[in-house]
Order: sequence, then C-alpha cells, then structure tokens
Amino acid sequence: MRIKRNTLAWSTCALAVFTALWALNASGQNGNARVIYPFSTTNGLGPINGLCIGPDGNYYGATVTGGISNQGAIFRYSLDGTLTSLVSFTTGNGASPRGGLALGNDGFLYGTASQGGANGHGAIFKVTTNGVLTRIASFDSGAISQAGVFTNSLGDEPHAGLVLAGDGNFYGTAYVGGTNGAGTIFRVTTNGAMTCIFSFSYLTFPDYTNSTGSFPAARLIVGNDGNLYGTTGGGGPGGQGTVFKVTTSGVFTLLGAFNGTNGDQPQTPLTQATDGNLYGTTTFGGTIGGGTVFRVTPAGVLTSLVSFDFNLGHYPNGNLLQGSDGFLYGTTSAGSDHNSDDGMIFRISTNGTLTFPPRSIITSGSLRRAIWYGATTAIFMAQPAVAALMESALFFVRRQTAS
Repeated sequence: MRIKRNTLAWSTCALAVFTALWALNASGQNGNARVIYPFSTTNGLGPINGLCIGPDGNYYGATVTGGISNQGAIFRYSLDGTLTSLVSFTTGNGASPRGGLALGNDGFLYGTASQGGANGHGAIFKVTTNGVLTRIASFDSGAISQAGVFTNSLGDEPHAGLVLAGDGNFYGTAYVGGTNGAGTIFRVTTNGAMTCIFSFSYLTFPDYTNSTGSFPAARLIVGNDGNLYGTTGGGGPGGQGTVFKVTTSGVFTLLGAFNGTNGDQPQTPLTQATDGNLYGTTTFGGTIGGGTVFRVTPAGVLTSLVSFDFNLGHYPNGNLLQGSDGFLYGTTSAGSDHNSDDGMIFRISTNGTLTFPPRSIITSGSLRRAIWYGATTAIFMAQPAVAALMESALFFVRRQTAS
C-alpha cells in the first residue's frame, strides 16, 4: 500500500466549486467579483497551479482535468479578458498536469503531467504559444515491492512544475517512485534527456521519519547562489516534512525539519526574499494546528514565524509573494471558523508580523488552494497588483495602498 498521508487532500477539493474566470477589484474596502470566462469540461477544469507569462506577454496555464479527453488542457489568458483553450491532453502525451508551466530560453513552455506518457507514470512536455503540444520524455516503468512501494529509476507522478536553472536545463521533483519509492529530483534537457539526480529515502515506522524527507510535492526554486531549494511533505527527522538544498549535480543538504509544533506538511514552493532568506508555509501544524509561515536561512536555521489559529485564516496552501513594499503576501484555504471554505489573504513581515485585509475583500468565494503565480512580481511592482489562481477561477487582487 502506497503511503501518501493527506498531502493530496487539496487535489480533489480544488475542482469542487468554482468553474469560472473571475476578476476581483479590491482596491478599496468593498471588493466585488465578476465572472469573465467559465471553465467547462470541454475547455478544461481545475487550474490548480499558477500562471506563466509567455514570450508574447500573455498568460498560460494548465488544468488538471477537463479538455476533449478529460485529461487536462493548456489555456492562454490575455489581459483583454480573452481565454483560449489551446490543446487537450490525451494520455499518450501526458495526463493531469498539476504543476503549471515554465518558459524556456527557446520560447517554448515546459511542464509535467502527473499521469500518462509512454509508461503511465507521467511525462514531460513542451507546448508552443499556439498550442502545439509535444511529449519530450516519459517516466519509466518499474516494480512494486512486497510492501506495496513502487520503485523505478526516474520517479513517478510529478506533482510540481519545472524550474529553469542557470545551466539551461529544467529541474523538477517526482512525488513518489525512484530508487526508494519516496520521490526524486530530476534534470531534463530541452531535447528530453532526463536524469534522476537524487532519490528520497522511504519512511521508517512507526514514527514516519528518515534523514531526507519524502514525497516532494512543491516546485523547486533557484536560489541566488544557483542551487535548488525545495520541500518535502513528509519524512525528515521530525516526520512532518523538510526543507532542503540540492546542487544541479545532485549534492543534497537538509536545511530544516518539521515536527508538528514548528509546522507540518509544506506543500508549496519556497520564496527567497530580498534579505536572502527562504520563506514558506506549512498547511498544518504550529502551536494550534492551523498551519505556519516559516523562514529558513541558506545556512539551515529554521524559524517558525507565525502559527495560524481558527479565529482568522488558517491552513495556508499557496506560495508566498514578496511585494514591492517588502511584505510577503499569501492565502489561506480556510477562513475565520474551522468549517469555513472561505479563504483569507494575509500579509506578513519578514520578522513575523501578521495582518489580514478587510474581510469584505474576499467574501466573494473560496480561496481554497489559491496560488500566487511567480510571474506576478512585475505586475505587483507596476500596478501594484497581486494575482492568484483559485479553484477553477482566476482573479486579481489589487493591493490597498496605505492611507
């Protein structure tokens, strides 16, 4: 039996409610939302990860399901409000892309499909801005051990997107599979040559611990030093996930471990702030259990900055974005009571001072699994705005200026 704990709880709920493109104007205290374009089974459902700015200035994303074969689709969104479904996945070229897209130096958009491909364990693809989709690599077949753990060479079920490193290659993670069955870090060239550079250790029982962490679900980032940084949702010395650094040649360094009190299950990409430190969120854990925001230095000093409680927003489930004002912005997947599906937008300083905007800004709907897309920085600096992807709906949130 494969152990995934509950790190995939968001993957189904992200498809549950909203199936439309939204615009939310929150420049004042009275936010209002309007539907721009409805997603559907035909053009794609469940854009559960962030957008990528293409070479033409338009925004591109992927849906985890829907499309002609109900295996997901690639779409383009223009700032004039036009949304175009470009191409659908068909299992052979991949299925269920969960991780968003990344722009290559060659002008193609690259991504991962968590299923499908030549062997049914996922694929790497590239797509043009007019929708020509090409599978460039597939994750390999393997074997299932007596304990029910699937192992192979490259990994299985990549849940995260790719990141382009300084060497011109893309790097990513596979959620499970690899030599030990607990996930991998891999490198893939633009012509599809894929190499596993690190395999995570499997869990020991009954405490679910190990030395590396297990089950990486978040996209890697490239640090200022050229190394790759990421998280695992499980394992580590504390059994609740880890933060790590890995070189492009596969030299792995554990930077921090979660034990529940300081956080549990980091599931989204890290953000390197202007102070050089790395910031992120854990969906659960903390002093009360509602999740945390944490800081880790490149040298490996992990600090829990704030624990969310159930009186305000809790269960943060999107990556942080640093604004031009120096604050970090993020979202929670639940609101001011334990059973609420309404999320919250929050702001936190690098020393841990947490604030929430007026509740009226986000009463229009759930922010469950809201993702700040990484390319937003230019928009934030210029307009100033923040963008997020929620459920099956896209909306923009304009940051309030101080009075």
